[in-house]
Amino acid sequence: MRRPPWLLQPIDIWRAYKRLDDERVKGNPTRALSDTVMLVRYALGGTTTLEPLPATIAGRFNLWLGREERAGRAYTEAQRAWLFAIRDFIAVNVDITPEDLMDAPDFAAQGGLLRAHALFGDRLRPILHELPQVLIA
Repeated sequence: MRRPPWLLQPIDIWRAYKRLDDERVKGNPTRALSDTVMLVRYALGGTTTLEPLPATIAGRFNLWLGREERAGRAYTEAQRAWLFAIRDFIAVNVDITPEDLMDAPDFAAQGGLLRAHALFGDRLRPILHELPQVLIA
């Protein structure tokens, strides 16, 4: 898309879809990787509306938290703060790895992977594996 002859950016394609079908295109792209994912899904018919992924993820995350609580996994305020940060990271980057908890500035400032492991213990890796699948699916 970005190479000649088109020189298209995802934001240009988003705007073109907005002009073609204003009712089914919601919000504004943020120039994130997740915008490209949503464009592909929309173009292939995987979704009937085109909207930024963070809007979709918020509702899915709340459902996931509810399922976790019904399964007997209640989270402390500190854990919830990390879960919200993980959710926001996934909304922009589509995935998350333990290395992201070491490298991403937002996580590193909060103690990085060591702090996350101290908060979640053995549950950390399953959460990092499960959340992208639940939120992006």
